[in-house]
Amino acid sequence: DSDAVWSKKDLQYAQDLARFVADVTAWATGKNLSNEVLVRVHEQRLKSRDDCFSMALELTSILASANAPIFSVDKNKRIVLWNDEMQRLTSISKASACGMLISSFV
Repeated sequence: DSDAVWSKKDLQYAQDLARFVADVTAWATGKNLSNEVLVRVHEQRLKSRDDCFSMALELTSILASANAPIFSVDKNKRIVLWNDEMQRLTSISKASACGMLISSFV
């Protein structure tokens, strides 16, 4: 939409990203990075990490309260998520299910 107006937060993110891209491009072409640039790169990394953490918390909350039975396992095949509906259907508490091997249910 050509009439859309960016929020101040979105505009700030775009400006930060533009500076970050310019810094990386300068570094890639052989220019030395100043301390100010290194601080900005570190700040961008921290902001990205915080954004990922916030999204993970939100997704976990959505999955935990979904009306569908949902569980998740890690790479070691241990249950790491057991939502309310799984608890209701199986009568196994989240605390009991989390950490168990999925093979114990088969």
